[in-house]
Amino acid sequence: MLARHDSPAEIWITETGYSTWNDELVQVLSFADALTAPVERLYWFCAEDLAESRNTMDGFHNDEREYHLGLRRENGDPKVLARVWAEGGLAGVAAAARAGGADSDASWRPFADRADAVAA
Repeated sequence: MLARHDSPAEIWITETGYSTWNDELVQVLSFADALTAPVERLYWFCAEDLAESRNTMDGFHNDEREYHLGLRRENGDPKVLARVWAEGGLAGVAAAARAGGADSDASWRPFADRADAVAA
């Protein structure tokens, strides 16, 4: 669309993330999937989980998933994505997504059929 109209505009993903309330591996897969998007910039939702004592935008504990969107837990401990990213960079995240996507029960995941699309 931008090329067709010779637009200098860029496409950014300004908020994406995945709650680790049930599964930390899916956060790795979601992040790796987002990295394949044809965008100039990508912003992950948050670095640290929301403190259990705080409200979300929708109120106090209306949706438990909203408390588990960070790369680190509330106490600062890194989750799988944070550890993989720190140890292997973005290539490490892509490799972990490829390995984890094949070994996990991803049938309910919306991007499960795109696991092979994750770039190294």
